[in-house]
Formats: sequence, C-alpha cells, structure tokens
Amino acid sequence: MNDSGLNTIFQELPETQTESIQNTNLISEMFSIVREALVDFSEGSFCVATLQIGSPHIEISTRLPVSNLHLQKIKDQMIHHLAENQIETLPPPNLEAIINGQSKDDYNLDETKPRFNQHIIISLSIQSKPAGVLYVGSFDKFIDLRQTKLIQHLSIDVPKALRHLWYLNSRQKEKYETLVTRIIDGVILCDWRNKILFINNSAKRFFGINYEDNLIGKSLNNLPAALLTEYLDEAKKAGIFETNRVVNFDEKNSKLLGVHIELLKNSKNNEIGWMIIIRDITKNWQSDLMRSSISEARHEINAPLTSMFGAIDLLLDRDLGDLNHDQEHCLHVIKDDITRLQQFLEKLFDIAQFEEGIQFIDRRKEVKLGFLVNRVFESLESFAESKNIQLQNKVSKDLPTFKGDRDRLQQVLTNLVENSIKYSLPGGCVIVDAELIKTTLKVWVKDQGVGIPTMDHKKIFEKFQQLDNCPDRRQRGYGLGLSIAKMIINLFGGEIWVESKEGSGSTFFFTLPV
Repeated sequence: MNDSGLNTIFQELPETQTESIQNTNLISEMFSIVREALVDFSEGSFCVATLQIGSPHIEISTRLPVSNLHLQKIKDQMIHHLAENQIETLPPPNLEAIINGQSKDDYNLDETKPRFNQHIIISLSIQSKPAGVLYVGSFDKFIDLRQTKLIQHLSIDVPKALRHLWYLNSRQKEKYETLVTRIIDGVILCDWRNKILFINNSAKRFFGINYEDNLIGKSLNNLPAALLTEYLDEAKKAGIFETNRVVNFDEKNSKLLGVHIELLKNSKNNEIGWMIIIRDITKNWQSDLMRSSISEARHEINAPLTSMFGAIDLLLDRDLGDLNHDQEHCLHVIKDDITRLQQFLEKLFDIAQFEEGIQFIDRRKEVKLGFLVNRVFESLESFAESKNIQLQNKVSKDLPTFKGDRDRLQQVLTNLVENSIKYSLPGGCVIVDAELIKTTLKVWVKDQGVGIPTMDHKKIFEKFQQLDNCPDRRQRGYGLGLSIAKMIINLFGGEIWVESKEGSGSTFFFTLPV
C-alpha cells in the first residue's frame, strides 16, 4: 500500500460533514488504495473492483488471473447495483476495464479460471454523497465474517474504514519486515539512485555494521563492499533485471558471498526497487574443496592398490611362472591385506564425506526390506560359512515396501550383520527381523555372540572404537562400520542402538520413518 499517498488523502480529506469533496483525482486515489488494501488484507485471494461515478472504466486490482467471464460479471453486477439503488449517474454502455493498471487488451486473461466462490458489492459514499461502487470477489476461499464487516464498513465511512485497513496492513507489514529482518540471508532494497530503502540485520552483520545504525536513505556506497554498487550499476547499464555474482569479501578469500540482484515490481508492473540478497557461501566453497580433495585422495591411493592387486593375480594365476606353497601363501596374505585396506579406505572416505555433509540420502527408490536382507546375506555367505554361522531372514513378506535409499540401507545392514558374524561363536546364528509400528519401521539384527558390556553400548558407535573380545583376533576391523551405520540412520531421521549383556549375545536395533 502506498503510505505517502494515503497520508496525502488523510491530509486533504475535509474533517467536517458540511464540506463536500469535489476533487475527482482525490477520490480516484482513495479508491485505488481501497483496492490495494483489500487485496493485501486478503493475502491475494480477493479480486477487487471499483467504479467511480462519472468514470468511463472499471478499475480492478488482483494478484490472480481473471477471465472475460469475470469482467462481464463484475460489469453487470455494478450496473445492476447502481440501477437498483437509483443512482442518477449511470456509466456508459461501453464500460471498459483496467486491470492492475493495464487495459483489457494488454492484460493476459485466463479463460480457465473458475467463477468466484462468493462476492460482495456495496455503494461507496463520501460524506453521504454517492462516489462509486465496490465489488469484492473471492477466488479460493469464502469471505469470512471479519472481512465482510470491514467491507460493509466502507459503505458507511470510507476514510474511517480506510484508516482501519491501513492499520491492519501496517501490522501485517511489520510482521513481514520482522521476518525479513531476522532471516539468515542479507537483504537490501535500493532505489535507482542506489539509496538504501531497507536493510536487514543479516546484511549489517555481513558488513560489520551495528544493528542500531540507521542506513535508510543513505547510499549503497556507505557499505564496505564496493563490488555491490559495481554489480548493481552494471545490471542497470546492461538492462539486466536479474543477476547472480560471487564476491570475495576479503583479500585472503577466507569469506565468499553469493549475491543475487533483482529488480522488483508490484502487481501493476511498477518498479519498487532493486533487491540485493547476500548469502555466505564460504562453507559451501570449502565443502567443494574438501569434496575435490577427497576424490583426488581416493584416486591417488586406490590406483597403486589396484595395480598391486592385478600384479598379485598375475602371479597367483602362474602367468609369470610357477610358485611354491610358501610363495602362494604369502601372495594370498598380501591380497587379503590389500582388500582389507581398500575396504578401510572406502569407509574412511565415507566418514569424511558424511562429516563434511557431502553424502546424502536418496529417498525416491522403492525398498523391499526382505529382498534387501537376502542380498546382504548373499554377500556375506562365505564369511558366515567360514565361521560356521547360520543366517536367518525372518522379515515378513507382508511388510509393505517404502521409499528410501536402497544402497545406503543395504550398507547399514551389511555393517550390522558383518559385525554380528565377527563377534559370534562357531555354531551360532544371526537373525534379521523387522516390524512396522504406525509410520516407523523397526529393524533388528540379533546374534548369539560374546555380548557387549553395558558401559560400552554408546562407545561402539564412535569412530575407531572396537572391543577386545572378538573371538578371532584376525577378524578385528577398524571400528568404522557401526559409526557409518549410525551416520546413515541419522540422515534417514531414525535412531540406532544396541541391547546386550556380556556373554549373552547382542541385538542391534534401528528405526526408520516411512
């Protein structure tokens, strides 16, 4: 709403009922503010039209598209209302419509828009003298009692109702300003002369300015970021209405700001000013560097390991000559160690990526838990047989499928089942089961192993933490599997824990919202 225009109207309105308003432009401006105020008050769900007596056109304010059917209905209702109320001055037959400041020919009419759910039409009078007609149509919701009373109050006293509307919208405006003031991104609004119209606290914080400092009306050059003015001036000269830039905030490049510059316009296509949104992208930039470093490190380490693995296969296949028993045994040991080292590096890279926020959960795939457990068992079948451990999948076939990340969930199950096999005694059994409790899937992996002391229940989910009670010391890992499982489950929005007593086996639980 145009506050300065409203102030002008209030100053020029006669205070007594004996004076009459002859200023047609003043009434027209008042009607314009009534329309805009009602549209704002309804949060855009109203289509508001006014017909000033003696005017050759209907003026409409709306944030939603209208059709020819709407225009004809508004016109018919207004003319009928004037005739019914015996208003002497009737509009001309060729009454045209101006929509958001545009003629009907220039406005993009939407012929698919449905009829209004409800409408209200009233006479507008200034000091008991007919001044025009107001039409309010509602698209998306019915006009509630509070809105109805406010609209009807306009028929009694336009200035007073307008003041009340202004008060209500001012309170709404204050809420929006408070919201924008407190958001994490910096927001600045400037006019064409680069004078600051609005600046929020986040923008002040970016530039080291006290929150109490009033910068309204001052030049953008007062901010310690000359590139903002430079980028804004470039956009104006090039006729670009929207642009994105990256700003090095200091010489050391230790702080990077992403800058979005856009020319704002209102519903009438009138220019409001230039909006500048500032976001600290330093962390994203550092994450990109970390992602690049991790990728390079993985390649640099895996390349020689893969080459060594291939060379050992050549030797074991006797492609380079015969081997005696001891030589073959040594090569198998080296090959197993390389495999374990590659698995360790993969887990280490996973940990690094999770901690840097690089990894994410894909929630779009259909997951059938029973099928996933079978895949895990197939991959660990040889390991379980070598330990004489039985694997049992007790997940019900009736358990419904759900949306999730199959690969990451399989990784969690593999880590848990592998851990249970590792800490089980020969002849034992590892069981996987699950149940759906309302919208939460609860899964558990139960073993008959050596168990975990109560004091270590939380410790085992930390990085590089492992117990000393593994039955086969050669099978000890690196203490990363459970830590990765916890990170993945947390990304799913679930929980993971263990219930166990030393010497009585362990049951690992995790939940997933589905």
